[in-house]
Amino acid sequence: MISNGYQDIPLMISAYLGYAYEYKPAVEGTHGIAVFSHWHMKTESELNPESLGQARSAQKVTIDELGLTLVNVHMGLNETERAMQAGELLKFAESEPVAHIIAGDTNVEPDERR
Repeated sequence: MISNGYQDIPLMISAYLGYAYEYKPAVEGTHGIAVFSHWHMKTESELNPESLGQARSAQKVTIDELGLTLVNVHMGLNETERAMQAGELLKFAESEPVAHIIAGDTNVEPDERR
């Protein structure tokens, strides 16, 4: 559960929008990432990429009705950490079922290219 003042924020968003959601807590369990969808979905797998600082997470979610698999990710804050996590993330995305989309908070700076 993502919480703020002991409120389940994903549940509140889901109820307000009428969307389903899949949630992946960070290692510490005090926050996490979520995917919201009009369609039913299921979490295929989860990843806790190696981190130099705060724990990060990724989740692979499939929406069967659309034949779509996506990876939702929250990457590290510095360039070295993101580069380290990128290899893990690509292997995760390419494992079965293969992801069609990778999205989330990559924390990439506008001028950062590799």
